[in-house]
Amino acid sequence: MGAAGCADPRAQTPLARHEQYLRGTVQVLRDDEASRPARLKESVEGVTARSREDPGRLTEAVNGTGELIRAEKQRWQERQPEYREAVEQELRGNPQRAAETLPEMVY
Repeated sequence: MGAAGCADPRAQTPLARHEQYLRGTVQVLRDDEASRPARLKESVEGVTARSREDPGRLTEAVNGTGELIRAEKQRWQERQPEYREAVEQELRGNPQRAAETLPEMVY
């Protein structure tokens, strides 16, 4: 397999697909950022209302956050061998498909 530059027709389809995916990703990010102020306002209003109704509940929730973070960290550390295996398997790939997948990975 020879090297293909950006002008090579084999590179154009993956390049166009990549550009389309990027445009879609940028639009999703744009929409998400535009909705943040309203979502934050709703969250603050909800927490304020619930804390007035039951102040003890808010204290319990805040105190429980640390345990949730510790549990997630422990789960992530315990699963490291699985994550490593998945990444290694993905990187090994399929040599027969190299001609198809390489241009998509590069472009």
